[in-house]
Amino acid sequence: SAGLSVRLIATSEKQVEFSNGEKSKLKYHTMTDGAGIIELDNGSYAYVVNSEESDDKGGVYALYFDAKGNVYDYRLLLKGTSRNCSGGLTPWKTYVSCEEYGLGQCHQIDPNPNSEHFDKPQVTLLGAREGGRYESVAVDNRKPDKPVFFVTEDHEYGAMRRFVANGQEWDALHQDGDTTFLHIKDDNTFEWTTNQVDAMMSAKKYYTKSEGVSFYEGKLYFMAKAERKMLILDLDQMTYETEISGKKFYGGGEFTSQPDQILNGWTK
Repeated sequence: SAGLSVRLIATSEKQVEFSNGEKSKLKYHTMTDGAGIIELDNGSYAYVVNSEESDDKGGVYALYFDAKGNVYDYRLLLKGTSRNCSGGLTPWKTYVSCEEYGLGQCHQIDPNPNSEHFDKPQVTLLGAREGGRYESVAVDNRKPDKPVFFVTEDHEYGAMRRFVANGQEWDALHQDGDTTFLHIKDDNTFEWTTNQVDAMMSAKKYYTKSEGVSFYEGKLYFMAKAERKMLILDLDQMTYETEISGKKFYGGGEFTSQPDQILNGWTK
């Protein structure tokens, strides 16, 4: 593409070469999947990325860049997990990584070496106690004292989870909150219900095997790969619409295969 430049930063199963000529102790991970960028101190930032390896060989890693884009570190932030697929960013500059297998959970990770939570990843309250095939996370932070998290599940009966946290910062995902599930109705409206069975049947009918999810200006966008469509929930009007694979949407582009993640370039 015109005006686009690319440089090779890392290669799986090889040490990462830092800008100062040194190399990482760890080899760059395999099975790269969902990722996010988190701003750190003095203009530096971390590229936080999942590894979708199975059998407790997955995890989360981070490449560290200074304000000029120079790579200066590569670290393992979460280990002993399986099939870390995607996840999402929080308003307080942490990353939530979702495990996509039957007993999977959603883990909160802080990549900032200066944080008290650095190197102390923790399972959140976003997933069920028994686990699930969790995929992606988005947050509606219009009410900072009660941020609302949405979690998709890549399963035939994977009902979207809605977690209203009581408060901000790290502890909000570990101490207290209320969970409900997405129940889509036949009249282009929806509700959040505590009846998980009804929500699972709704998922089977309307959005089986959901994938990427993103929040923007009062609307929640998420992908249902099996039916090759994107659903758009108006969280204020409690109505929804869909965009079907193979049809153009919002002025251009189309997806003709199974849609997966949503690139969110709207938030910092």
